[in-house]
Amino acid sequence: MRRIPSRIANWLMAKLSGVDIHDFGTTFKAYRRELIEQVPLYGELHRFIPALASCMAPTICEIPIRT
Repeated sequence: MRRIPSRIANWLMAKLSGVDIHDFGTTFKAYRRELIEQVPLYGELHRFIPALASCMAPTICEIPIRT
């Protein structure tokens, strides 16, 4: 039951932010230190780092993770 709302939320975030990644909520993320130091983070905003970072960085990409 959690997959459908998650997919909808990820699709909506991708469309609204213009960042084409599959999972905005994953905790597996890597960023350049200089970029993260500029991103304002408050509370649960970690989920929106890709969208916030896209305003400051020329490119954002997704790297697959095997579990």
